[in-house]
Amino acid sequence: MDLRFVRIGFLIISAILGSQLVGQAVGWPFALRLLVGAAAGAILILIEAAIHRVGRVSIRGFSAAVFGLLFGLIMAKLVSDAVALIPLDLGTVATVRVALTWAFCYLGMVMALRGRDEFSVIIPYVRLVRHDRGEELRLVDTSAIIDGRLLDLCQTLFIEGRLIIPRFVLKELQAVAD
Repeated sequence: MDLRFVRIGFLIISAILGSQLVGQAVGWPFALRLLVGAAAGAILILIEAAIHRVGRVSIRGFSAAVFGLLFGLIMAKLVSDAVALIPLDLGTVATVRVALTWAFCYLGMVMALRGRDEFSVIIPYVRLVRHDRGEELRLVDTSAIIDGRLLDLCQTLFIEGRLIIPRFVLKELQAVAD
């Protein structure tokens, strides 16, 4: 599904929720209430779009989005329970709960997708390898080769990427060996 469709759907639902919320609290005309709800949704979308542009979907991104959705649901539940303590009629409380749930879920997903590179910190024993970066290169000097522990480090996969040994280092090693 394209991100534009998600944003349009969010905008439509925000307009409907805004019309219900503002209508019960203020009593404005229906068109103005729709406009207020759509404006609130548009502000959230603009904030999200300004912060990060979502690329192609990956396992890391999907996992982060699910985690963000769950985090948003938990936060919405906590905040909406606090709002329920305010003496309002049931219709207003229900509308506020739905609006809070919608906003927190959206923001939780956006924040989790923005920080998906650090997602392995959240799930400590799962390491998701990033494939969209170029290959990492490591420059090796003469002392590291003479030391002899470089092979052991490479075999334990402590050093990732390709090792590069410059020609002058090879000539220096050859001079030491002669």
